[in-house]
Amino acid sequence: MLEKIKEFYSPKLEGSNAFTLSIGTKKRHLGFGDTRTFYLTFGVPAKNAEEAIRNGAYTTNPQELGAFLFPHEWENGIRQSVLPDERTKAYLAKVKESIGLVESIVESEGDGLKFNEERVINIWINANEVRIGKDEQLRWIAEFSVRTDIDSYTMYDFVFNREPTKKMILTVKLLNDIETYFSIYGWDKHTFRCWECGNDAYWLDIEGDLEKKWDSYIDKYCGC
Repeated sequence: MLEKIKEFYSPKLEGSNAFTLSIGTKKRHLGFGDTRTFYLTFGVPAKNAEEAIRNGAYTTNPQELGAFLFPHEWENGIRQSVLPDERTKAYLAKVKESIGLVESIVESEGDGLKFNEERVINIWINANEVRIGKDEQLRWIAEFSVRTDIDSYTMYDFVFNREPTKKMILTVKLLNDIETYFSIYGWDKHTFRCWECGNDAYWLDIEGDLEKKWDSYIDKYCGC
């Protein structure tokens, strides 16, 4: 399969965290951090995912495909940039578990999840209200939108296994901000040089909760 993909799509690295697939003059740019599923049909037309699979398409995602096509580059820099180290991964997973977070869904201009609204609470997230309720599976949903332009917005849906409090919702928003930051700047940027003492510090070595650790990381102050 590797040789078939290389022969048909002529993959090439583009910078440090992306690559392209080409068919003639058409190019598709893919990021190593992207985990959304897509299908390589090798030129066979398909109207939807089901038809593509029936026609023998190769199911993958950019991250999996990139590691498959460029294993040396993946193991020697790219993986460390697009995936969290084991300690960070374990810590973030523990925080999510502690607040009952099932999943976090962020959509640009989407309609959000369907659920029965039970109450609305005011939380300082771009001065927006947060709608809270249960879906058909009796999961708790906390939903709000953030305006990104005059006519554009991003919809946030946080799914919990229990009724969320304001603190739980704010913690998930912070988790999303942290994951977005590292996705942009690289998960390998988890250390910083303290402006006060000049020593290098790992962001999880900062004493305190998630908010304290992150504020210290952003301020570049280790607490010395």
